[in-house]
Amino acid sequence: MTQPSQLTILGGGPAGLAVGFYAQKQSLDFTLYEASHQTGGNCITLSHGGFRFDSGAHRFHAKDPETTQDLLELMGERMPQIHAPSQIYSQQKLVDFPLTPLNLVHNLGVKELAKASWQFIKSKLQALPKTAGVSFEELAVQTYGKTIAQRFLLNYSEKLWGLPPAQLSPEVAGKRLSGLNLRTFIKEALQGNKAKTEHIDGSFYYPVSGIGEIFERMEVACGKKHVHKNSPITRIYHHNGRITAIEVNHQEKITIHSGAQVVSTLPLNIFLQILEPKASTEILALTRAIRFQHLMLVGIFLNKPLVTPNASLYFPDNDLVFTRVVEPRNRSIAMAPAGKTSLIAEIPYNESSPLGQWSKEDFVAKTCRGLVSTGLITAADIIDTTTYAIKYAYPVLALDYPQKIAKINAYLQHFTNLHLSGRGGKFVYGHIHDMMRYGKDIVQQMS
Repeated sequence: MTQPSQLTILGGGPAGLAVGFYAQKQSLDFTLYEASHQTGGNCITLSHGGFRFDSGAHRFHAKDPETTQDLLELMGERMPQIHAPSQIYSQQKLVDFPLTPLNLVHNLGVKELAKASWQFIKSKLQALPKTAGVSFEELAVQTYGKTIAQRFLLNYSEKLWGLPPAQLSPEVAGKRLSGLNLRTFIKEALQGNKAKTEHIDGSFYYPVSGIGEIFERMEVACGKKHVHKNSPITRIYHHNGRITAIEVNHQEKITIHSGAQVVSTLPLNIFLQILEPKASTEILALTRAIRFQHLMLVGIFLNKPLVTPNASLYFPDNDLVFTRVVEPRNRSIAMAPAGKTSLIAEIPYNESSPLGQWSKEDFVAKTCRGLVSTGLITAADIIDTTTYAIKYAYPVLALDYPQKIAKINAYLQHFTNLHLSGRGGKFVYGHIHDMMRYGKDIVQQMS
């Protein structure tokens, strides 16, 4: 069978749907293939006994004016702006996140505050070496000083990424380390809570029925005839520097016509492993050297109206297995029945870690025990629990990952009709607004 479309999209998660969404706007003919029975990838909303929760702590930040406008037009009144802060739970205290000077003064205590303040000021006077090998640990210590970095950032990052922070690229920080500096420290000292409020960005857009509503609407906008579900890509054929065909579900071979383009949002290692003819031994070795962290979500449904007012809580302490907990009701009241709430805990793992051998019952027991130990909930509050596994949640940005990805990209650039998008496809730590931008840019290049 020959695919007549101008554009073939592999994967129907946020990145793939964004490409289809913008292709439809430009009247480009396209076909999207999604392995699952539903689109949305790792950005869907699930239901459990009258509660709703997302597959992760997703929300939409207005970081890109063009794509923000496009999404607000798509969603209309179904995606209001929400104001909810985030905090860090550390050593039995809740600390503002992003970190703020006034809150640190309140939480650290006199002795630790004096030590941390000296380290912080000293770190501002010492520039990082201008080399390509600067690690996340070096960046965090240079930004905050050792005491603050160790307590709030380094332990958390090791739990999340599964590597010591000295082996992590500084890119894992995103923009999270930009908030606390000498200017904000002095400003808060002089202006107090007014400056503190301005410093914490607790505003975001969130759909009434959960994050999955964005991608349900995108699928509708793409058009039913363009979206093929239950269609896993099992082989990708190439010849003379072009992607020439794909195989769907080990059965149907679909030829890509000579003028057509292909966008892959498949995890980079999977894409390379299903190429035919196979990639070189060196490239295949690189696919085994890059890795992803998976997430196990543990949903805990509670017979109480509220736990905290936060959008997210972060847990850097090593005695708690989870890294982040979301209270969905604080994003939309439609996410829980009246008078009840829920907590969704995230536990990163990979196949080679001890957690990769845990049963679902292990995840639930450790999570419930940990949350009860914090005093945020009691065992009597718990109505029910559930689990949901998210594969390929985070590309692990190890210190040497840029060199590996550069070699892989150099190989893939030989395919003149191939474009990569998405967290897994580009091997980047991106967000929904990034996926929208990638999709818009790819379609603009084509049209």
